[in-house]
Amino acid sequence: MKKKLKELYGLNNFLERDTFKNLIKKEQASLEKRRNKLHNIYEGVINLYRQPDALFIIGLNKEKTAFKEAKQIGIPVIAVCNTNCNPRLVDYIIPGNDESVKSIGFFANLVADAIIESKKERKLMEEDNSGNGN
Repeated sequence: MKKKLKELYGLNNFLERDTFKNLIKKEQASLEKRRNKLHNIYEGVINLYRQPDALFIIGLNKEKTAFKEAKQIGIPVIAVCNTNCNPRLVDYIIPGNDESVKSIGFFANLVADAIIESKKERKLMEEDNSGNGN
């Protein structure tokens, strides 16, 4: 993933230079297409400044690359596991259907709501702690 992000940054820098404008239209279109493809794939991680605390996966069999990368760098994996997944590989298992649109929406909303609630609680705790210090 680091190689692809470096390629994306390099393409962005190159496309801003005057040398890009000197290329023929076909080469320009090819480079812009490659940059757009990389941007669409990696736009969620472009602005990450630190390693995530956990990775939430729905559809472990379809997201093997993300799972392997998380395991390599020690990020705990939370996954919705269907009967066709190996639950021993995952750190935190959520048994459920990872193929149904309704099920995916349910789990995604559940996790998103939990994150939002946790952020609210953290903010309140920080405000309480800063108020007690004065």
